[in-house]
Amino acid sequence: MTRIGFAGLKQKLLSSIVAITSVNILERLLELDQSFQPAKLGLALGALMIFALTMLILALADRTSGGNH
Repeated sequence: MTRIGFAGLKQKLLSSIVAITSVNILERLLELDQSFQPAKLGLALGALMIFALTMLILALADRTSGGNH
C-alpha cells in the first residue's frame, strides 16, 4: 500500500474538483438549446479556471519546496 502525503492529497482533491466542474460545464453546454444563460455559464467557467489555476500553483509550490521525496 502506498502512502500519500498532504501534498498528494491536495493534488488529488483539486483534480477531482476540476473534473467535477468540467462535467458541470459540459452539461451546461449540452443544454444550450433549451435555456442559454451566459451569466451562469461564465460563472462556471470562471470557477473552473480558478480551481485549475489553484491546482497549478499548488503543484508548482510543492515541486519547488521539495515536496516530491
